[in-house]
Amino acid sequence: MLSDIFRSALTILSPKLNTEVVFFFKFHRRINWKNPQTLNEKILKLKLDSYGSDPKIRQCADKYAVRSYVEAKGLRDMLIPLLAAYDRAEDIVWDTLPEAFALKWNFGCGFNLICTDKKKLKQEDAVKTLSRWSRKKYYLGYSEMQYKGVPKKLLAEKYLGTADGALPEDYKFYCFNGEPLAILYMTGRGSEHMQAAFFDLNWNMIGTTGKRNYQSFEATPPAPASLNRMAEAARILSKDFKFVRVDLYDVDGKPFFGEMTFTPAGGFDVSQCRINGQSMGELLKI
Repeated sequence: MLSDIFRSALTILSPKLNTEVVFFFKFHRRINWKNPQTLNEKILKLKLDSYGSDPKIRQCADKYAVRSYVEAKGLRDMLIPLLAAYDRAEDIVWDTLPEAFALKWNFGCGFNLICTDKKKLKQEDAVKTLSRWSRKKYYLGYSEMQYKGVPKKLLAEKYLGTADGALPEDYKFYCFNGEPLAILYMTGRGSEHMQAAFFDLNWNMIGTTGKRNYQSFEATPPAPASLNRMAEAARILSKDFKFVRVDLYDVDGKPFFGEMTFTPAGGFDVSQCRINGQSMGELLKI
């Protein structure tokens, strides 16, 4: 595996060089820049061509700034209630937070701290962890230029999970040229029994992720109560983009907005399936 330091150094030298080296390491062939065919290739080309300079993409990749975009699209009711926003982890006013909440940085992914019981939270350790994350230059790893220079904000949001720490059901809408065409449904994240599969907008199972760390469903799980509402929200939010994955949650039948992801898996080895006989690479018109 290529080290974080090596990949970061490549991005500093050239984001394109980083992309070419990582792509070759993962797929054992050179990326086709002139005539990209696969979903991975097309996302990577979009990333280098415009993601670092397109203000709307940069806004929507920012987990704080995207809130105003969602609100402007008439979907304010789908935003997870924001409890507070801080510039530094040291600024957290713990006494003002409820017993359960979520803390997350607005750049990149994976910088999330879930608290289900504030009385058990070691606040000093939490601040150290959050501060360490804040110093990360996330965009360097896979030259995800939409995250470069994002003003860092630490968000405190209402906790949507269960009392035992289980995360809400996750519905990832794959949107092509403004139209959601597939839903990657994931459950059991963070456990030994993670399951995932692709569904169409009528909730027919159309494929698996092909990833070893996710098990398949033995039977089709029930469709979420808010399926139609989520699909319409994904359509509204993706209208301005050639490709974006709109991540949503269903909590007791109410849909919530999670984030907008322009480079799933960094743009490399993206989970995908065929839709009506076509690959996702064919469906993405760039």
